[in-house]
This record gives sequence, C-alpha cells and structure tokens, in this order.
Amino acid sequence: MRKGSDVIGKPVVSYDTGDRFARVKDVIFDQNTDQVVAFLIEESGF
Repeated sequence: MRKGSDVIGKPVVSYDTGDRFARVKDVIFDQNTDQVVAFLIEESGF
C-alpha cells in the first residue's frame, strides 16, 4: 500500500512532451472511499 506522502515532492511531467512543469504539494483523498481525488501542485515560474 502506498501512502500519500510517497507522492509529495514528485515532479508532474507532461505525457506528450516529457517536460516537467510542477511538483506535487499535497494529495487530496475522498474520505468515504479512500481514493485519490486530486493532486495539489506547486507551479513553477510564478
């Protein structure tokens, strides 16, 4: 079983080009189903 903390800090990569454009800041879970709903990301370049 993976934990949400395993994903935090990992790069977000474009599927098409392979460019890295963000990092995972947090993981949002559905409390009823324990499924991942979304990733909160830190965008670079701002």
